[in-house]
Amino acid sequence: MRFEVEVPRCTPPGSEVNLRSNRLDSEEFRHDPLTPDGPGRYVGTFEVVTDLSDFRYKYSHGICDSTACPGIEKDFTYTGSGSEIDDRTLE
Repeated sequence: MRFEVEVPRCTPPGSEVNLRSNRLDSEEFRHDPLTPDGPGRYVGTFEVVTDLSDFRYKYSHGICDSTACPGIEKDFTYTGSGSEIDDRTLE
């Protein structure tokens, strides 16, 4: 599955951006590095074996834990404050 994300303008160029997901095991989250693909854009293609109804993901700026995932995954109006978004799902 291909994932694409545009990061906020305040994200420093060359930042580490990951796909945080439970793509291989519904109970375990992992961080897969995304590749820069132009200004403010990152991409990656990864195998997803978790049933799509249980699949959860978000994008992270670095490694995060089960209780908090600080970093880029904010709403698109992020200006340096505010809460992270809930895990994303596929519909």
